[in-house]
Amino acid sequence: MHITDIISLILLITFATGYILKLVILKQRNKINANVLAKGNKDLSIYGTEMLVLVSSSLWLLTWISEILFHNQISSHVGFLFNYGFTKCIGIMITALAVGIFILATVNMKSSWRVGIDKNTKTTYHHLNCYDN
Repeated sequence: MHITDIISLILLITFATGYILKLVILKQRNKINANVLAKGNKDLSIYGTEMLVLVSSSLWLLTWISEILFHNQISSHVGFLFNYGFTKCIGIMITALAVGIFILATVNMKSSWRVGIDKNTKTTYHHLNCYDN
């Protein structure tokens, strides 16, 4: 396993931990089921969009895991696209930045964070006005 695979695995575990932890915290502290993606009675357009997000996210996750586990086999077919150390470093930096932004967003959104459109559960939002003294 390459060092980039290890870093990628750490980032995947960090992302998954943040995602699952936020779902659990909202369920235990606020009694909110935050995972409402493609669940419940929704308009067809919303349901279809959420199913598209669910399927594409699942494929993205499967691709990420496959790249970690089968790096050598995948690289033998398309490795010429990623032979440059610069490309690997940029990819890791972008992924780390994205995971960091995701974690910050889940923390800052507090109990308003959801996966999907939830019209049944209302939470309060405290707006921070930049002009307040």
